[in-house]
Amino acid sequence: MEMKLVYKDIERSLDDILAAAKTLDPNLSKNVYGANNLEVTEQLDQLNHSLQQLLHFYQSLLIENEMSTRKSVQFMNEFDNQIARDMELIK
Repeated sequence: MEMKLVYKDIERSLDDILAAAKTLDPNLSKNVYGANNLEVTEQLDQLNHSLQQLLHFYQSLLIENEMSTRKSVQFMNEFDNQIARDMELIK
């Protein structure tokens, strides 16, 4: 079984993921409701804060996964090149 990796396509896709993750803006407006102190607006503020934290975490996770995948692909590429060099020595 053969598995062919097109490294330039993988790197381009990883670049797209990284760019999308970096453009994600998890910052929400701090006080959308002005001077309104109703319990509902306070709950909405809490939900917005939770959503903001979740988006920050998601953005960090995307960037970490992109870096990890890029390292794995780089390792596979180096390993493929080493195998190709070793096979040339055997011939």
